[in-house]
Amino acid sequence: FYTWGEPKLVWVMLASIAGNFLFGLWIARHRSRAVLTLAVASNLAMLATFKYAGWLAGNLNALGLPVPIPKLAMPLGISFFTFHAMSYVIDVYRGDARVQRRPLDLALYVTLFPQLVAGPILRANELMRQLGKEVMFHGGDIHYASAELLRGRAQSAKA
Repeated sequence: FYTWGEPKLVWVMLASIAGNFLFGLWIARHRSRAVLTLAVASNLAMLATFKYAGWLAGNLNALGLPVPIPKLAMPLGISFFTFHAMSYVIDVYRGDARVQRRPLDLALYVTLFPQLVAGPILRANELMRQLGKEVMFHGGDIHYASAELLRGRAQSAKA
């Protein structure tokens, strides 16, 4: 999904995940409000750079301050994954979520696409505890889920 809009900018999301993974470890070890502030400020600076740098430069130019207007493409979902990443480090600081020791678990939380279309930002502690659970599938479950998917597909094809 994230590579759909601007594939060259996936590195921004990956850097966000890596940075927030490290911030989470640092916060869990030291419980420092200064580290949390640095984490939140870093996330907001990244978001502001991609979303508002052109707007800010345009306004400065309008005030007579000659500033080159940057031509930055915006990564798809940048607000979503940035606020998800911030919710993780904030929840770790508050003690509401366990620090993740595997970067892929954090990446799954940050990039969870169904949440993107479903609504508001999901709190880290709401999803993180589910990631470590072992899930057992039974034949009946798979049969039922397959039938529901086919039924839904048929309904959408009729529309």
